[in-house]
Amino acid sequence: MKLLSLMLAILTLLPCAAHADDPVTLRLIENAWLNDDILNAYTAKTGVQFERLDGHAMTEMANAFATRNDQIDLFTFTAYSGLYSVKEHDYYAPLEGSEILSARLNDLYPAVRDVLTDDGHMAGWVLNLSPMYMNANTRLLEENGLTEPTTFADMLDVCNALLEADALDSETSMFSTCSYTADSMMALFMSQYIMACGLEGGLVDFTRPEFLSVAERIRDTVPREEAYKDEAYSSAFDYPCAASSISADLMRPALQLIEGQSPAVEAYMGVATVNPYSARRDEAIAFLEFYASQTSAESYFYDASLTEPVKNDRQAKLLQDIAVRLRTLEAIEDPTAEQRDELEALRQDQANAEQYLWLITEEDIAFYRDFAQNLSIAEAAPVQYDESLRASAGLFLSGVYDSAAFAKACQDHINMIYQEHGIAVK
Repeated sequence: MKLLSLMLAILTLLPCAAHADDPVTLRLIENAWLNDDILNAYTAKTGVQFERLDGHAMTEMANAFATRNDQIDLFTFTAYSGLYSVKEHDYYAPLEGSEILSARLNDLYPAVRDVLTDDGHMAGWVLNLSPMYMNANTRLLEENGLTEPTTFADMLDVCNALLEADALDSETSMFSTCSYTADSMMALFMSQYIMACGLEGGLVDFTRPEFLSVAERIRDTVPREEAYKDEAYSSAFDYPCAASSISADLMRPALQLIEGQSPAVEAYMGVATVNPYSARRDEAIAFLEFYASQTSAESYFYDASLTEPVKNDRQAKLLQDIAVRLRTLEAIEDPTAEQRDELEALRQDQANAEQYLWLITEEDIAFYRDFAQNLSIAEAAPVQYDESLRASAGLFLSGVYDSAAFAKACQDHINMIYQEHGIAVK
């Protein structure tokens, strides 16, 4: 009896077979979109389930880090909500130990690769990328004898020419994304200038004469009040405008901000990181490996290894169906008037389908390779257009600061941030 009791006691301490066979459930805070098709495919392949938890990724990440919470496995968030701080405070499980992710990292465009790495470590994986570009109302510009701008100063000239020509009616605004006022244009210019400086090595110099020249033009030529209502149905410019797919026809090269400086292409990125204290850390990394292996038309925004044109499957299927019907009608020796009309309509449908057969063409890929060289991915870095810079800009626009005082106030603020974060200033 004693032996039997001992054996029963030991059995109660052994893992339950039912629990051992339970599928893994990865728990995640989702503040950036995860492709449900990929999640479902992963579940079908591995049995791994996913549980979405409520909460703000940055807050929950800090809490998990402080309490060593092992019950959250993945955080997905937009880089601009705080990727810089995530890396600065090591709120992530390094991923470079994964041969799959390390190999895939080399396939990414340099700006994407750089923002995912932190002092030699891979902090997370890219989920999606949305670059911004300028979309101009070419019809409106042409009607007023104007051409598309290539620099920020050119854009100001075009805007002012449209105002002088009284070319905007009550249903047309200057910009779809912001008002055409000195405050808004200064905010747009300075935030873009900070990004462009980052492409040159990271240090922002507000004392450059070229910067101050454009700032003075904003102060002197852009109205302080909005001239037209925000309820407009169209605009002269969509800027910044989010790209839905890479397109040489739609996307424009980024505006050059100042002479002698490369332009910046603002971009927003979704990223996934693994909780370093996760009880299912290996399983979470395995899922990211699977996610990284999946590609779509949207992957072309961040994956430089994708070089093949992409067909529109719906249009390809439509062309096949049209071809079958065409062969049937063309084989009729003496078609009726109705059949001839159908034949003509089908040939027009065929021409339209062929026009939209490709989601991504070779020309699109070649264009985007150049376009992506100037990507600047927002990650809530400490140097950005903040309230202090906004206040200095307001004093400059209102005439309290002259150009020299404005430049000094901005540069002093930036240098203080550099000092706080240990960034060397030349």
